[in-house]
Amino acid sequence: MPEPILQFPLEWEFRVIATDRDGLRDAIRQTLLGLGIRAEPTHVRTSSRGTYRTYAVTLTVVDRESLEATSSALSRIPGVRLVL
Repeated sequence: MPEPILQFPLEWEFRVIATDRDGLRDAIRQTLLGLGIRAEPTHVRTSSRGTYRTYAVTLTVVDRESLEATSSALSRIPGVRLVL
């Protein structure tokens, strides 16, 4: 199956799922600032047992390399389990 064609620039919403810990929102914000991205992570939900939190970050992505670099950087934050 061929990979879908994305038209850049585009609005992209990343979902960051991580273990619940103090400072997670700030860690996401600082990671984005390190990439030159000024975006505010929004808390979406906490798991039923309170173990995980999900944050959404919506931003304009200019090319595939930026998309992959942002996803990779978010994935390296301590406690992050999944970036969608």
